[in-house]
Order: sequence, then C-alpha cells, then structure tokens
Amino acid sequence: MIYELSRSVGELLRARNFPLAVVYGPERQRRELGMHSGVVVFEPDRASLDEFAAPRGAQRNPRKIATWAMAVAATVYARSSLSGAHAGDHERECIRYVQGVICALDRWSTAERCDMQFAGGGLLDRAEYGEQFEQYPGAAYLFRFRVPIAVLDLIYTPEAGLTSGDAQPSAIVEVVSTTVDVTNDSL
Repeated sequence: MIYELSRSVGELLRARNFPLAVVYGPERQRRELGMHSGVVVFEPDRASLDEFAAPRGAQRNPRKIATWAMAVAATVYARSSLSGAHAGDHERECIRYVQGVICALDRWSTAERCDMQFAGGGLLDRAEYGEQFEQYPGAAYLFRFRVPIAVLDLIYTPEAGLTSGDAQPSAIVEVVSTTVDVTNDSL
C-alpha cells in the first residue's frame, strides 16, 4: 500500500517538475544529507502504532470488516544549490519540497477518496547525521501521517496452488438476493 502511494506521489511531483526522487523505504544504507539533494523516502512508520476502527457509515462492500489507519513516515532530504549555502538556505529548500509533497498527498487522497490524517513532523536535528562537516550539508524533514485502508475478509483463489507463491486474494462478493415479494393479500 505504501509502495503504491509512493509511486503515485512521485508521478504527481514529476508532473509539476519537482526535482525530487521518490523512493520506498526503509533504505538499506543511512542517507547522508550532503550526498543527495531532493529525495523523499516513504516507509512504514515503525515509531507509531497503526489504528483499527469499525467501518464508518453504510458499507457497500459486505467483506469490509474494519478500517486500518496505516502509519506512514515520509522523510524529505534537501540541499540548496546556492554557492556557500548555509543552514537556512537548506531548510528553506527542504520546506518547499515538504509543501510539494503534502500537496501531492492531498491530490492523491482526493483522487483515492481517502481521509488521510497528518500526525505532525519537524526538521531533523543535525546531530543525527554528525557534525563532521564544516558547512551544513543539507536539511531533512520527517513527517508522519496515517492512510486508511479497508480490512477485507479475503479469499485466496486455489488456481495457483497454496505453495506456489502465486496465489492472489479475492474480495469478490457473492450475489445475494434481498428482493421481497409483497402482495395486498398478505396484508
């Protein structure tokens, strides 16, 4: 789910010519701020718990038994291209990128008809990346949000076999007739 979200947000950012690479995390290596500019990493938020709730309102899908608000973390890395850039320049560029990512998330959530919940965020402390640089090498901003998804009562199709690894779930609902025949004689 988060992988698909990251791909969609990446497409929306590219459509607006944002100079941001979008990747799905967690990354295997620690990203150093000075090595890259313009990257956003989407990953499951392991510092926050997901939330589960009963479905809201009338449900058209009888297999939807709950709503799962999946916790997501997005880290935006930026480095100003200005010559002799200082911390404020890097942070300003980072904030611009964060605004673009939030706007892309808003467009995505509108298109997907999901009600995202932002949980907060902030600039990361430079001490997390070491103070060994004479010039500040960039800025990073971490924000957290939740994306609601449906918890469906799934059935795996047996065609692929249970051991092949190719089995795919199905949420097809069997047709149930709810027609009632009422005549004046029965009243």
